[in-house]
Amino acid sequence: MTLLPVVANAYDAYIGGVFYDFSEDEATVTFSDYDEYTATFSPAYRGNVVVPASVTFGGKTYSVTGIGSCAFTDCTDLTSVTLPESVTNIGEQAFYGCESLTSINIPSSVTSIGSYAFATCKGLTTVVLGDGLTSIGGRAFYDCSSLADITIPGSVKSISDNAFNGCTSLASLTIKDGVTSIGNATFGGCTSLTSVTLPTSMTDIGDATFGGCTSLAAVTIPKSVISVGVSAFSGTAWFDKQPQGVVYAGSVAYKYKGDMLEDTDISIKDGTVQIVGYAFCDCAGLVSITIPESVTRISMRAFSGCNNLASITLPKSVTTIGSYAFSGCRSLTSITIPNGVTNISDGVFNACTSLTSVIIPDGVKSIGEESFSDCTSLTSVTLPESVTSISSFAFFGCKGMTSFIIPNNVTSIGFAAFSTCSSLETVTISNSIKQIDKGAFAACSCLKDVFCLAEDVPSTRNNAFEDSPITVATLYVPEGSVGKYQKSSPWSRFGNIKAIGDDTVIGGGETGITSPAEKKTGATYDLQGRKLSDKPARGIYIENGKKKVMK
Repeated sequence: MTLLPVVANAYDAYIGGVFYDFSEDEATVTFSDYDEYTATFSPAYRGNVVVPASVTFGGKTYSVTGIGSCAFTDCTDLTSVTLPESVTNIGEQAFYGCESLTSINIPSSVTSIGSYAFATCKGLTTVVLGDGLTSIGGRAFYDCSSLADITIPGSVKSISDNAFNGCTSLASLTIKDGVTSIGNATFGGCTSLTSVTLPTSMTDIGDATFGGCTSLAAVTIPKSVISVGVSAFSGTAWFDKQPQGVVYAGSVAYKYKGDMLEDTDISIKDGTVQIVGYAFCDCAGLVSITIPESVTRISMRAFSGCNNLASITLPKSVTTIGSYAFSGCRSLTSITIPNGVTNISDGVFNACTSLTSVIIPDGVKSIGEESFSDCTSLTSVTLPESVTSISSFAFFGCKGMTSFIIPNNVTSIGFAAFSTCSSLETVTISNSIKQIDKGAFAACSCLKDVFCLAEDVPSTRNNAFEDSPITVATLYVPEGSVGKYQKSSPWSRFGNIKAIGDDTVIGGGETGITSPAEKKTGATYDLQGRKLSDKPARGIYIENGKKKVMK
């Protein structure tokens, strides 16, 4: 049997050599046919095409407001297009692969250019962008290898990822004041570009933004730039000519260049606002670094693999610490996280094998994946009440911890969060807990006492305590909840399930369990383990390990 191609007509009308779709009072230029079997568009346009401001069909006049997605895709014989001032948007892949198109004037009425709109238009040498443009989509002019110059109007606030990537003939780039950010690899591989002056409105430069611009020798970066991505200037002549040591890009510490000597101490210069991702990655000679109060951001893997870094003080100004920023800093023994930090990023202290204590400030809401995993010497971590979630592998392999208190606002504990904490004996789980994922406390071979303060049994994966000795451990739960836990797996597998207050003492802060030595403090707690400032006039409470009833 022969399969015939399915050809779909994609237009409402064909007028004056142009295909249109209609919607209310507006018309959009579209393609003629689409072959669903070969996934190709019919190259219906060739030569010079003039798009009118309006068309009349069926006695009704429509304003032409858009160039639809794929309207001119793969029209390899199209040489020029004239767009009217009525057009406001150019859709995705609108002119993709129009290899004979040499120039395009985008009228000021156009506000957006979609992703891949002019990608692989290899004959395109001239593009004029109108002053009304606000959005340039990802890869919009990707691989336009003949494009020689471009001016980005100030009406554009952000230039998307890869927008001009691979424009190997681009020698002149003007970015007007008003543009605030440039995306990842936006001008990557523009090998003819020799100089760039960024406007004072610019604040963010993405990853590899100018990566591989081998002729780029002069870069002017204003003080307004507060964030620079990884490898933003890699492979440029500008970076190649920088002296060895810490290279600065405007107000950011961009990268350490060259081989670092043993026992190196570094002081980041005052006024620096960011330490860029990977800036000091694998600098084995780094033993200490001084960071000024001006720094607000330490980006991903900034100090990853600095295995001799033993001393670092994070200034109060720091609000963001990127993922894996200190991963593998095996000589780091302690760290105090500044008060402005609200999230502990993924892997931030992963495999810091000498880290013994961490102070996490009030205001931190989440503990990221692998944030302290394999910190085998870690014995002390204090989580504030602001924390609401502990992610997967957060404390995986922390073999030095013997007890852990999970604050009352934590609602979820992720996959393998405390797995293989082989010295962990006592865990206090918050009264707000709703979900405990698989393997959360797996292979905790010394586990003896678990205090779960939640009245309602949390949704718990059956293997949450896999390979932990819970059959000989004791589970303590609020009075009145014992029966619930006895009927719910895996909790029912605990050797003993007791009500809090029968032979225990609530304490150790607002969420924990005190040791027997603390029984004589006279502190009082409710049945959920919350410390009370005063004894209640009525009801049940705990004092010195005993339940008391006030009627």
